[in-house]
Amino acid sequence: MFRQESSAEGFLTLPANIYEMFPMFVDISAKRVVVFGGGNVAERKVRQILESGCRNIEVYSLDFADELKKRYRNGEIECIKCDLWHADIDKIVEGAFIVIICTDDDALNERIYEIARFSSSLVNYGDKGDMFMSSVIRKDGFIIAISTSGSSPAMARRMKRRIASVICDDDAKMLRIQTWLRAHLRNFVHDPNQRREILNNVLNSSECWEALDDDIESAKARIANFVDSMIEMMQKCSQ
Repeated sequence: MFRQESSAEGFLTLPANIYEMFPMFVDISAKRVVVFGGGNVAERKVRQILESGCRNIEVYSLDFADELKKRYRNGEIECIKCDLWHADIDKIVEGAFIVIICTDDDALNERIYEIARFSSSLVNYGDKGDMFMSSVIRKDGFIIAISTSGSSPAMARRMKRRIASVICDDDAKMLRIQTWLRAHLRNFVHDPNQRREILNNVLNSSECWEALDDDIESAKARIANFVDSMIEMMQKCSQ
């Protein structure tokens, strides 16, 4: 039984490098991504890569899941049928920005990894690669990535659902307001520290959040009045 066979050793121990990964958002629209494997895992990872705007995806496998076949027919990806045990992995990964290893053969995955890890590509392979694919929330202008560094994809998905559930319509409106303010404040306030103070004060003002109950244009007008009063006060203090 699991209870009897599993050891307490290592229990509650997170991966040593879990906090050493550098989280970042990268434009991969013009990058080449190579995927080894054509099953359900590859299907899911290809979907996520496509959602990030990449249009240069090559999938290598003997067989392909239905969704991958459909995406190939639609011209979204390339599906290259080959026996990966006899393929020239070095040549395939050359020039790839990201290499994803997810065949259903553990020994084959290890073989590919031992070659790909010495390339210049970022390698995604279980908990061994040098990059992880996060659970991503794309909602109302927000992009939020959650990762457990491969420790528990299920927990990452759970946290994704919890975080997504707290993003409300007012958050989306305030994001639009903040974007608009940042673009226009430069014309009126030259000091970046003062601009930052104004933006933070808008975020922390109950009056500004209450303004979001109106339509977006009315909210902009009310918040613009709030900002004008702040600018006027700053100008008086600087005299």
